Amino acid sequence: MVLTMFTCGRVFISIAIILMIVFYFLAMLYVINVYSIGSAEYIYSLDITSICVFLDNLYRDLGSGYGCLVESPVAEATTCYTSTNKLAVYVLRRICNNSSLAEKIEKFLDICRADFYDYYQVLIDLPIKLPFNATTHIVISSVSGVVIKHVKILNNVMHDYDEYANLVAIKAIHHALRDEKEEAWEELKKLDRLFDGVGFRDKAFQDFYETYKLVLAAIVFKFVNNDIEIKKYINTLYRIKPFTTLYRADMVGVGDLNLETACLTAIALNLDKATAREERDLKITVIPNLVTIFVVIAISIIITIVILKRYLYRSSRYQ
Repeated sequence: MVLTMFTCGRVFISIAIILMIVFYFLAMLYVINVYSIGSAEYIYSLDITSICVFLDNLYRDLGSGYGCLVESPVAEATTCYTSTNKLAVYVLRRICNNSSLAEKIEKFLDICRADFYDYYQVLIDLPIKLPFNATTHIVISSVSGVVIKHVKILNNVMHDYDEYANLVAIKAIHHALRDEKEEAWEELKKLDRLFDGVGFRDKAFQDFYETYKLVLAAIVFKFVNNDIEIKKYINTLYRIKPFTTLYRADMVGVGDLNLETACLTAIALNLDKATAREERDLKITVIPNLVTIFVVIAISIIITIVILKRYLYRSSRYQ
C-alpha cells in the first residue's frame, strides 16, 4: 500500500511539474512573440497585428484622460506630431479596432488643434491644395516632457515636387480620388522613373532608402487598380528585415520604425487584397497586461504546492 501511494505521489508530482513547465514556456513565448513586437525599436514580422501592437506601445499619457503617440521608440521618443497622430487615429479606429486609444488621442488633437496635417492627410478624407508648398515643423507646446509639434506650410512653392517620390505619389492619389485618371497616370509615370528596383532614389535620398515612399506607391496603385504594381511594392516592403523607417540597398532595415511609416503601412496592407482577405475579420484588441501571464504562472505553482503537500501528508500516514 505504501509503495502504491509512493508511486501515485511521484506521478502526481511529475504531472504538476510538467504543467508548470508548459505554462512557463507558453508565457515566455507569449512575451517574445507579442510584447517584443510593440516594445522593440522596429517590427520583426510585418503584418497589421504587429503594427497595431507597435502603435499601442508608442502611447504617452499626458494626464486628464488624453495622450499622444510619440514619433518613434528611439529617434524621437519624446516628440509627438499632431500630423502623424491624426493619421494614427484613422488607423486605430478603421484598422486596429482600438477605439479606446483613438479617443485619448482625439482629446489630445482637440487640445492641440491644427489646420494642416501634412499632405498625406488626403488619405484620411482631408483635402489638400496644389501646387505643393514646402513645409516645416514648429514646436507648439511641451507637456510632461513630451514636445508637441505642428506641420506648417511655408510660402515657397515646390516647383521641383516631381523629384520627390512622396509628393508625386500624393499628387497621383489626389487626382485618383477626384476621378482624374489621366492626370493620375501622368504622375505615376514620373513615380516609376524614380524607382530603381530597390527603392526611390529621389532628390531626398541620402545613403538610405525611405520605407514610407514604397508604402505610398503601393497605396496609389491600389487607387488606380493596378494589382501588378501593388504586388511589386508590397513584396518589396516584406523584404525589408527588420522593418524600419530606413533601409539599405541589401534590404536590411536601419534604425527604428516611426509612427508615420507604421500608419501608412497599415493602410497599404489593409488595402492590399491578399492581406485584407486574411485579416478582414480580425479584431485587434489591446494585448492583456503581463500581470495575466504572471497569474497563470502563479496558479501553476500553487497547484504544484498543493499536490506536493497532499502527497507528503499521505506519505507520512503510511510510514
